[in-house]
Amino acid sequence: MMHFCRETAEGVEFRTRFWVGYRWNKGIPMCVLPREITLPVEVPMGLAFHNVEEYSHLASILPDLYKEFGHLPL
Repeated sequence: MMHFCRETAEGVEFRTRFWVGYRWNKGIPMCVLPREITLPVEVPMGLAFHNVEEYSHLASILPDLYKEFGHLPL
């Protein structure tokens, strides 16, 4: 998994990428699942559902956190 954040004209863009069954080795993605293994469709669906829940929760708390702490230096 990788989170990528960057500033935009509208604020901040946050992207997440998942490589289920892969790992990075010296900058090269490598499949680490045995060939006979296939991931059930519930795996990516579960990740997608989790992300919606997590980002919805963040959307409900981040504005208040920004009001309280946004003026502080990073």
